[in-house]
Amino acid sequence: MPSTGSAEGGVVEIQVRDNGIGIREEDQEVIFDQFCQLKRHSDPEHRGAGLGLYISKKLVEAYGGSIRVSSAEGKGSLFSFTLPVAGPEPETPQDRSSEYVI
Repeated sequence: MPSTGSAEGGVVEIQVRDNGIGIREEDQEVIFDQFCQLKRHSDPEHRGAGLGLYISKKLVEAYGGSIRVSSAEGKGSLFSFTLPVAGPEPETPQDRSSEYVI
């Protein structure tokens, strides 16, 4: 699975592409829902618990980001998420006072 990343405008974007069976457009709206299992896989080996993408979305959103998918049947999927980039914390006089404690 190739992945790429970039950072611009205070946001980092990570992309992960796969060459799987793809996701129908109507299914792309629900795959991030809790316990979502697409009915396309009758083989239990290919079915999950329906929590992976839900948990991924919750984690990304908890850190102020967003996640999305772009996919076409038979052509694989591209999952992307963005997160804000944290800059250095500004130094305050209180931060410096601890340097001089004896």
